[in-house]
Amino acid sequence: MEYSGLATGSDEVVFSAVTRRAVSSSAFWLRDHRVIAGDERPTCGMSTKQVQALIRSRQDVTESALVDPDTPLDSLLSDNEST
Repeated sequence: MEYSGLATGSDEVVFSAVTRRAVSSSAFWLRDHRVIAGDERPTCGMSTKQVQALIRSRQDVTESALVDPDTPLDSLLSDNEST
């Protein structure tokens, strides 16, 4: 498990289960529709670099895209931000 970013108690947290049985999951903290922190597990199919790029991009994201295990994090980044 690796945590990136800096969240506070007032930020919204959403969880993404990778399988229907939630064998593995990640958490993202949102403020004003932007990811400000992420807690990901390497077994989730995402990397710390992807989470950090999403935080740095400051792009608006939807909660539904973050919780959808079929939506790769790279697809939430503009072309010049992806890793």
